[in-house]
Amino acid sequence: MDEDIITGGIERAAGRAERVAGALAGDPKTEIHGATRELGGATRQAIGETKDRIRRTVGGNSAMPFLAGASIGLIVGLFLTRR
Repeated sequence: MDEDIITGGIERAAGRAERVAGALAGDPKTEIHGATRELGGATRQAIGETKDRIRRTVGGNSAMPFLAGASIGLIVGLFLTRR
């Protein structure tokens, strides 16, 4: 299991608690900050799950991580340069 899954889950839970505390206290700034932390944690958790899936799919083949990384880089590059 990738450490980003664990770290993201903890950050997500902390953000949710902060968001709820802000809502109960009527503090929109704390509520927004908590929602942002929650979203960041969910994103990090999803990244960790994706990395974990890639590792399981690639297995012991040493060329596959390179090809997977190159493919992802190409796709991201195409999206960033598209106008």
